[in-house]
Amino acid sequence: MNMNRLLKWCNFLCVLLLSIMNLNAQVTLKKIYVNDHYVKCNEHSKCLQIKDSITDKWQSFSGSIENFHFEEGNYYELLVEIHNTKKASSDSATFHYSLSKIIAKNKNDIADIFELDDIPWFLAQINSAKKNPKLKSLDAFIIFHPDENKITGNSGCNKFSGQLELSDTIFKIQKITSTKMFCKESIENEFFEQLEKVTAYKVKSKTLSLYNHKALVLVFKLK
Repeated sequence: MNMNRLLKWCNFLCVLLLSIMNLNAQVTLKKIYVNDHYVKCNEHSKCLQIKDSITDKWQSFSGSIENFHFEEGNYYELLVEIHNTKKASSDSATFHYSLSKIIAKNKNDIADIFELDDIPWFLAQINSAKKNPKLKSLDAFIIFHPDENKITGNSGCNKFSGQLELSDTIFKIQKITSTKMFCKESIENEFFEQLEKVTAYKVKSKTLSLYNHKALVLVFKLK
């Protein structure tokens, strides 16, 4: 009987202790970018370089990111968990980073990789074996969502979405679906057909070029 009572007290204390620890610990999700090389922190150690957005400057990061295995020569876009633990004995807090997801990993320039994120690119040119459709306006556009592995956009007639596969060796758009509104003289079929042929991309200035291997198939502009 005494042993059962002792076990109950032990279980109660364990639950209480875990509750107190959870109250003192806060976890937030954050997207960060990691540069392709280390920098020297001091005479004896080297640091990663990180930033919160592509327009920020690189900052040395002397900590570590749990479960993240950095390979020099690659840029990364990461989703990380930041654990903010407040010490019971003081007002100070400690921050611990752990990897939640690798959104993208690429050897290209950081701006070239991540300028795609959540920005509407407006269709300016279609190249194909068929007669090049005449683009009357920049109504058709595409938006890339690499953290969700998808694309969305508008063909100039219908809204569409599709799957996006993006890594250091793969760039693929597939399984495009759209609404079914009929539009006269639509470029939609040709647009979707060329999108599903894409294997590579290049960003320069305000122009996004999509390629089927080495053949240029689609050109987009920023408005």
